[in-house]
Amino acid sequence: SQKMIRAMVDGLAAKLKADPANVDGWLRLAQSYKVLGEGAPRLDALRQAVAHGPERADAHLALAEALLEPVPADTTEPLPADAVIELRAVLKADPNQSNALWYLGLDAANSGRKDEAEALWQHLLQKLAPSSPNRAEVEARLAKLKP
Repeated sequence: SQKMIRAMVDGLAAKLKADPANVDGWLRLAQSYKVLGEGAPRLDALRQAVAHGPERADAHLALAEALLEPVPADTTEPLPADAVIELRAVLKADPNQSNALWYLGLDAANSGRKDEAEALWQHLLQKLAPSSPNRAEVEARLAKLKP
């Protein structure tokens, strides 16, 4: 029931206030808030995960993806600055993280930094299997960068 779920989520939140260094706990709490449709507490939990695990690519990526949810997939605008900061932290911790390479390439392309976009997406292509359904999209975006 909703009451039981709420009690579990509140219990986890209380435990994390007592032991805030538990990054996995913050990520679980954020996921629980996502399931409950509670955006602001979710972002708070993700920010706590990043604050207590600054070297953790997964925490930065989870926050970046939450910040990018309202952005349409076909946007031609630069991505929100707070999401870009998190994505850069992801690549610092894990230079081969595919989602971060994709989104930072998109931000660079949408911001007119074509060389940067090309470098990021070429790196991403090296990571994608030849059979990957995402490969064609990346190749198409790379082709659009050419004059």
